[in-house]
Amino acid sequence: MLDGVSLDQLRTFLAAADEGSFSAAGRRLRRAQSVVSQSLANLEGQLGVKLFDRSGHRPVLTDKGRALLADARTVAGDVDLLKARAKNLAGGLEPELSVTVDVMFRTRCLPTRSRLFRRNFRRRCSDSTLSRAP
Repeated sequence: MLDGVSLDQLRTFLAAADEGSFSAAGRRLRRAQSVVSQSLANLEGQLGVKLFDRSGHRPVLTDKGRALLADARTVAGDVDLLKARAKNLAGGLEPELSVTVDVMFRTRCLPTRSRLFRRNFRRRCSDSTLSRAP
């Protein structure tokens, strides 16, 4: 059942939820509205959950759709991080840092400096390598 769920379907779900309409999601994804609608219908069938209430003029997330939206964002974000990490590793970026500290260095500063380095490194890497959809 869930093995057939694709990243493309999740990104379509996110676009439709963010844009508030299947037509707008189609424009964002550069697809026809009918393709978006069919992709979401397939996703709903695979999940066994109705994600959108289509009875009104615009589709509205159901309670179950809202509950699954955060999970879909997490999955899509994790895939983006995986791709960024793989790109960095393929480009020669090492996943660890070795530090040598001189005996004259005030060791109580080390944890603070390490945290600052880690925060700046993550921000720099995510800004330059992640290409998240708007």
